Amino acid sequence: MCHPTADDSLDGFDAHPFVPAKRLDELPHVIEALDKLRAEHNRGSSRRAGEQRTDDLPGVSEVGRRLLLLWALRPYIPVSRIWPQIGDYSYIYQANIHKEIQDHHLAQFKDPRLGKRRLLLMALTTEGWRYLQLAPPEEKGRGGTEHRHYAHFLKWVGERRGYEAHIEWQVPGSDPAYACDGAWLVGGKWEAFEIAVDCIENIPDHLRATLPCPVVSSVTILSPQKRSFEKIQAIIDRDIALAVQRGRIRFQPLEPLVEELWPCEPRPSS
Repeated sequence: MCHPTADDSLDGFDAHPFVPAKRLDELPHVIEALDKLRAEHNRGSSRRAGEQRTDDLPGVSEVGRRLLLLWALRPYIPVSRIWPQIGDYSYIYQANIHKEIQDHHLAQFKDPRLGKRRLLLMALTTEGWRYLQLAPPEEKGRGGTEHRHYAHFLKWVGERRGYEAHIEWQVPGSDPAYACDGAWLVGGKWEAFEIAVDCIENIPDHLRATLPCPVVSSVTILSPQKRSFEKIQAIIDRDIALAVQRGRIRFQPLEPLVEELWPCEPRPSS
């Protein structure tokens, strides 16, 4: 199922099937341009009496600001894929920077376990985007920080494999209108996906809204931990209408998808 990649860089996959992604250190002009725009904006802002400079936050280091900026350039990239672009810093130093950012309410962090690995996730807050003086992208994916990250990982894997891929795909003919967490167009049919992080009791409702669609070949339930599948299966089996559709319902841990995007997590010095 996994497709090996020869490049274990920040962008070990294509963000779009037709436009090869590049490492941030291959695009120094992007960061330089952003820094220049911020400086020009700050000079203009300082001329307006009584206006507070949004980047004047005591305690936020240049390294912390760079971490925020690099994430803003590629939202939903795991934090461990950003640090090599900044420098070879220890776990302790990185943790201090994360605390610094969180204490100023510029970003939130989650450290979920996916199978045998942990994956540190970050999401900028409204204050974080304002601090960088950048407009946040249109929000895609429902749920909390983890759920939205996993939806983007799913889309990236689909695109990397050459499929048309969507987040919150509108199921044709669903009544009332329903959007599943994600979908890939594979061989003329849609493979739909539901991401189960915390709430699993509503999985049957999602399946009943998606499986009747004739252009949907299957529904795959994704979860960070395999142990949740047994509980979900028990819930499905109690519904006779869903039990007979068992052949179109699949279960997939999230860890192999993450491994497909980032086969080897970089490790900072201790």
